[in-house]
Amino acid sequence: MTTYLAVRDGQVKMPLPNPTIKADGTIWLSGNPLLDSESAGAREIGIDKLRSLAKSKAWDKIPLDAWAKIGLNPSGLLVIEQAEYISQQRAARTPAQVERDRINGLYAKAYQRRDARDDCNTMDYYRIKADADAALAKWRENYPVEAKAEHKAKLLADAGGLRDKAIGALTYDADGWLSREDQKKRHDEFITQAEAIEAKANNL
Repeated sequence: MTTYLAVRDGQVKMPLPNPTIKADGTIWLSGNPLLDSESAGAREIGIDKLRSLAKSKAWDKIPLDAWAKIGLNPSGLLVIEQAEYISQQRAARTPAQVERDRINGLYAKAYQRRDARDDCNTMDYYRIKADADAALAKWRENYPVEAKAEHKAKLLADAGGLRDKAIGALTYDADGWLSREDQKKRHDEFITQAEAIEAKANNL
């Protein structure tokens, strides 16, 4: 079975398992075509109209550019065989990314051993994690730009988590024990922490 992928802006939107590819390049699954809702023609008639036409199988009334085809479509939708897409993604990865993936694999293996039930799990965990820690330190030394970007992304993610907590603080009442003033105080504390972390990230 051959699987294709519908990709937009570098993000896989949906897999297309074993589609029928017609001579004109259009893509069909279970008797229905793959339509590009972001095409100029689809936007002109509106998504609801496009869906109605597809549901009634009024193929001749669907704008020509709304028919998704294999390859890069005018709207930016890419339809590509999964194996080819994976190959392209791997080829496009930088040495820094490849090495970071290897380090992530070491950490994953270490935690897997830590959670195992055999007699060697603890010893293996510390050994593999030590290797991962050393490799990560070397990676940060060899790729300072990438390391800085990774650190900034983590800080901003942490700040985002605090902002989510701040929103939750306005509704969390601990079974009625917290007053509105208490809720607002907790909210403001989370926001202050988030702003401090964001400032640190932006000043890296």
